[in-house]
Amino acid sequence: MYGEPSAALALWQAVAEEQEADAGRIHVFSPAAGGAHHSQIEVIGLSQTFEGNVEMQLRAEDGEVLAERYTTGGSVDGYDFFRTGLRFTVQEPVSATLVVFEQSMQDGGMMQEVEIPLTLLPGQRFIDIHQPKEGARLCETVLLAGYSNTFEGNVSLEITDPAGEILALGYATGGTFGIYREFFHSFDFQSDSPTPILITAYELDAAGFYDRVDPITVPASYFPGDASECQ
Repeated sequence: MYGEPSAALALWQAVAEEQEADAGRIHVFSPAAGGAHHSQIEVIGLSQTFEGNVEMQLRAEDGEVLAERYTTGGSVDGYDFFRTGLRFTVQEPVSATLVVFEQSMQDGGMMQEVEIPLTLLPGQRFIDIHQPKEGARLCETVLLAGYSNTFEGNVSLEITDPAGEILALGYATGGTFGIYREFFHSFDFQSDSPTPILITAYELDAAGFYDRVDPITVPASYFPGDASECQ
Protein backbone atom coordinates (compact mmCIF):
# COMPACT_ATOMS: atom_id res chain seq x y z
CA MET A 1 0.00 0.00 0.00
CA TYR A 2 2.49 2.64 -1.09
CA GLY A 3 1.18 6.11 -1.90
CA GLU A 4 -2.29 7.30 -0.97
CA PRO A 5 -4.51 4.78 0.85
CA SER A 6 -7.75 3.64 -0.74
CA ALA A 7 -10.87 5.62 0.14
CA ALA A 8 -12.13 2.71 2.27
CA LEU A 9 -8.87 2.43 4.21
CA ALA A 10 -8.60 6.21 4.57
CA LEU A 11 -11.79 6.32 6.63
CA TRP A 12 -10.38 3.86 9.13
CA GLN A 13 -6.93 5.44 9.07
CA ALA A 14 -8.53 8.71 10.21
CA VAL A 15 -10.25 6.88 13.08
CA ALA A 16 -6.98 5.23 14.14
CA GLU A 17 -5.07 8.50 14.04
CA GLU A 18 -7.68 10.16 16.26
CA GLN A 19 -7.37 7.36 18.81
CA GLU A 20 -3.60 6.97 18.58
CA ALA A 21 -2.71 9.11 21.60
CA ASP A 22 -4.80 6.91 23.91
CA ALA A 23 -4.84 3.55 22.15
CA GLY A 24 -1.46 3.35 20.41
CA ARG A 25 -1.06 2.07 16.85
CA ILE A 26 -2.64 -1.37 17.23
CA HIS A 27 -6.43 -1.52 17.15
CA VAL A 28 -8.24 -4.85 17.58
CA PHE A 29 -11.87 -5.09 16.41
CA SER A 30 -12.32 -8.84 16.77
CA PRO A 31 -12.57 -10.47 19.23
CA ALA A 32 -14.29 -7.99 21.53
CA ALA A 33 -13.79 -8.22 25.28
CA GLY A 34 -16.12 -10.53 27.14
CA GLY A 35 -17.12 -12.94 24.39
CA ALA A 36 -17.06 -16.73 24.63
CA HIS A 37 -15.16 -18.47 21.83
CA HIS A 38 -14.71 -21.93 20.42
CA SER A 39 -11.55 -22.56 18.36
CA GLN A 40 -10.47 -20.79 16.23
CA ILE A 41 -10.61 -17.15 17.28
CA GLU A 42 -10.63 -14.69 14.39
CA VAL A 43 -8.30 -11.78 15.22
CA ILE A 44 -9.00 -8.72 13.04
CA GLY A 45 -7.50 -5.29 13.48
CA LEU A 46 -5.73 -2.24 12.10
CA SER A 47 -2.11 -1.39 12.81
CA GLN A 48 1.02 0.52 11.95
CA THR A 49 4.17 -1.07 13.34
CA PHE A 50 7.84 -1.63 12.50
CA GLU A 51 7.94 -3.69 9.28
CA GLY A 52 4.22 -4.31 9.78
CA ASN A 53 4.78 -6.98 12.42
CA VAL A 54 1.94 -7.78 14.82
CA GLU A 55 2.28 -10.54 17.39
CA MET A 56 -0.29 -12.18 19.64
CA GLN A 57 -0.55 -14.63 22.50
CA LEU A 58 -3.54 -16.37 24.05
CA ARG A 59 -2.89 -16.82 27.78
CA ALA A 60 -4.72 -18.71 30.52
CA GLU A 61 -5.24 -17.06 33.92
CA ASP A 62 -2.07 -18.67 35.28
CA GLY A 63 -0.01 -17.18 32.44
CA GLU A 64 0.28 -20.37 30.38
CA VAL A 65 0.47 -19.57 26.68
CA LEU A 66 -2.24 -21.57 24.89
CA ALA A 67 -1.55 -20.23 21.41
CA GLU A 68 0.65 -17.65 19.72
CA ARG A 69 1.02 -16.31 16.23
CA TYR A 70 2.19 -13.32 14.24
CA THR A 71 0.82 -11.52 11.21
CA THR A 72 1.39 -8.23 9.38
CA GLY A 73 -0.53 -4.98 9.11
CA GLY A 74 0.59 -1.52 8.09
CA SER A 75 4.17 -0.25 8.26
CA VAL A 76 6.07 2.94 7.31
CA ASP A 77 3.56 3.77 4.58
CA GLY A 78 0.60 3.91 6.97
CA TYR A 79 -2.08 1.85 8.65
CA ASP A 80 -3.44 -1.35 7.15
CA PHE A 81 -5.72 -4.17 8.25
CA PHE A 82 -4.58 -7.53 9.58
CA ARG A 83 -6.45 -10.80 10.07
CA THR A 84 -5.44 -14.22 11.31
CA GLY A 85 -6.80 -17.12 13.37
CA LEU A 86 -5.70 -18.54 16.71
CA ARG A 87 -6.46 -22.20 17.36
CA PHE A 88 -6.50 -23.64 20.86
CA THR A 89 -7.58 -26.75 22.76
CA VAL A 90 -9.41 -26.72 26.10
CA GLN A 91 -11.45 -29.41 27.86
CA GLU A 92 -13.71 -27.04 29.80
CA PRO A 93 -14.50 -23.29 29.80
CA VAL A 94 -11.33 -21.33 30.53
CA SER A 95 -10.87 -17.65 31.35
CA ALA A 96 -8.12 -16.25 29.16
CA THR A 97 -6.60 -13.07 27.79
CA LEU A 98 -5.65 -12.32 24.20
CA VAL A 99 -2.61 -10.04 24.07
CA VAL A 100 -1.83 -8.34 20.74
CA PHE A 101 1.42 -6.39 20.60
CA GLU A 102 4.47 -5.16 18.75
CA GLN A 103 7.82 -6.60 19.77
CA SER A 104 10.54 -4.07 20.54
CA MET A 105 13.52 -4.31 18.20
CA GLN A 106 15.69 -2.94 21.01
CA ASP A 107 15.12 -5.36 23.85
CA GLY A 108 12.50 -7.86 22.59
CA GLY A 109 9.90 -6.55 25.02
CA MET A 110 6.25 -5.89 24.30
CA MET A 111 5.08 -2.55 22.98
CA GLN A 112 1.57 -1.19 22.44
CA GLU A 113 -0.08 -4.18 24.11
CA VAL A 114 -3.82 -4.62 23.62
CA GLU A 115 -5.31 -7.00 26.20
CA ILE A 116 -8.73 -8.58 25.62
CA PRO A 117 -10.33 -10.78 28.31
CA LEU A 118 -12.49 -13.62 26.99
CA THR A 119 -13.71 -17.14 27.67
CA LEU A 120 -12.49 -20.18 25.75
CA LEU A 121 -14.92 -23.05 25.10
CA PRO A 122 -14.24 -26.66 24.01
CA GLY A 123 -14.94 -27.53 20.39
CA GLN A 124 -14.96 -25.65 17.08
CA ARG A 125 -16.46 -22.23 16.37
CA PHE A 126 -20.04 -21.99 15.19
CA ILE A 127 -20.00 -18.83 13.05
CA ASP A 128 -17.80 -17.52 10.25
CA ILE A 129 -18.18 -14.39 8.10
CA HIS A 130 -17.10 -14.71 4.46
CA GLN A 131 -18.24 -11.31 3.18
CA PRO A 132 -17.51 -8.52 3.52
CA LYS A 133 -13.76 -8.83 3.93
CA GLU A 134 -11.95 -6.58 6.39
CA GLY A 135 -11.55 -3.10 4.92
CA ALA A 136 -14.13 -3.67 2.18
CA ARG A 137 -15.74 -0.76 0.33
CA LEU A 138 -19.52 -1.16 0.51
CA CYS A 139 -21.63 0.89 -1.88
CA GLU A 140 -25.20 1.75 -0.83
CA THR A 141 -26.02 -1.75 0.45
CA VAL A 142 -24.49 -3.69 3.34
CA LEU A 143 -24.65 -7.39 2.45
CA LEU A 144 -23.40 -10.08 4.81
CA ALA A 145 -22.62 -13.71 4.00
CA GLY A 146 -21.47 -16.37 6.44
CA TYR A 147 -21.48 -20.01 7.47
CA SER A 148 -22.93 -21.25 10.75
CA ASN A 149 -24.25 -24.01 13.00
CA THR A 150 -26.20 -22.51 15.90
CA PHE A 151 -29.19 -23.20 18.15
CA GLU A 152 -32.29 -23.24 15.92
CA GLY A 153 -30.06 -21.80 13.17
CA ASN A 154 -30.24 -18.28 14.64
CA VAL A 155 -27.43 -15.78 14.01
CA SER A 156 -27.62 -12.30 15.55
CA LEU A 157 -26.18 -9.40 13.56
CA GLU A 158 -25.40 -5.74 14.14
CA ILE A 159 -23.68 -2.71 12.67
CA THR A 160 -21.97 -0.24 14.99
CA ASP A 161 -19.82 2.83 14.53
CA PRO A 162 -16.20 2.86 15.80
CA ALA A 163 -17.39 4.17 19.19
CA GLY A 164 -19.76 1.23 19.62
CA GLU A 165 -23.07 2.99 18.90
CA ILE A 166 -25.55 0.60 17.26
CA LEU A 167 -26.52 1.72 13.75
CA ALA A 168 -28.54 -1.32 12.62
CA LEU A 169 -29.61 -4.75 13.86
CA GLY A 170 -30.44 -7.91 11.95
CA TYR A 171 -30.97 -11.66 12.14
CA ALA A 172 -30.18 -14.53 9.80
CA THR A 173 -30.70 -18.29 9.73
CA GLY A 174 -27.93 -20.75 8.95
CA GLY A 175 -27.34 -24.36 9.94
CA THR A 176 -28.34 -26.18 13.12
CA PHE A 177 -28.20 -29.63 14.79
CA GLY A 178 -24.53 -30.05 13.85
CA ILE A 179 -24.98 -29.12 10.19
CA TYR A 180 -23.20 -26.00 8.92
CA ARG A 181 -25.04 -23.97 6.28
CA GLU A 182 -24.65 -20.60 4.57
CA PHE A 183 -26.51 -17.55 5.82
CA PHE A 184 -27.10 -14.18 4.15
CA HIS A 185 -28.46 -10.82 5.24
CA SER A 186 -29.03 -7.39 3.73
CA PHE A 187 -29.00 -4.70 6.43
CA ASP A 188 -31.52 -1.89 6.54
CA PHE A 189 -28.78 0.71 6.77
CA GLN A 190 -27.98 3.87 4.83
CA SER A 191 -25.90 6.96 5.42
CA ASP A 192 -25.64 10.21 3.48
CA SER A 193 -21.87 10.32 3.93
CA PRO A 194 -18.94 7.85 3.87
CA THR A 195 -18.97 5.97 7.17
CA PRO A 196 -16.55 3.51 8.82
CA ILE A 197 -18.64 0.65 10.25
CA LEU A 198 -18.16 -2.54 12.24
CA ILE A 199 -20.28 -5.57 11.28
CA THR A 200 -20.70 -8.26 13.94
CA ALA A 201 -22.25 -11.73 13.84
CA TYR A 202 -22.72 -13.88 16.95
CA GLU A 203 -24.89 -16.48 18.65
CA LEU A 204 -26.97 -15.65 21.71
CA ASP A 205 -26.32 -18.27 24.36
CA ALA A 206 -29.60 -20.18 24.78
CA ALA A 207 -28.46 -21.34 28.24
CA GLY A 208 -27.77 -17.77 29.34
CA PHE A 209 -24.23 -18.37 30.58
CA TYR A 210 -22.55 -16.00 28.11
CA ASP A 211 -23.58 -12.75 26.48
CA ARG A 212 -22.26 -13.66 23.02
CA VAL A 213 -20.86 -16.89 21.62
CA ASP A 214 -18.30 -16.90 18.76
CA PRO A 215 -18.70 -13.20 17.93
CA ILE A 216 -16.73 -12.00 14.93
CA THR A 217 -16.45 -8.34 13.94
CA VAL A 218 -15.37 -7.10 10.52
CA PRO A 219 -14.46 -3.44 9.81
CA ALA A 220 -15.71 -2.03 6.50
CA SER A 221 -16.38 1.35 4.89
CA TYR A 222 -19.84 2.36 3.69
CA PHE A 223 -20.35 4.81 0.82
CA PRO A 224 -23.65 6.24 -0.53
CA GLY A 225 -24.51 4.96 -4.01
CA ASP A 226 -23.87 8.36 -5.59
CA ALA A 227 -20.41 8.74 -4.02
CA SER A 228 -17.50 9.06 -6.46
CA GLU A 229 -15.94 5.95 -4.90
CA CYS A 230 -18.93 3.92 -6.16
CA GLN A 231 -19.01 5.18 -9.74
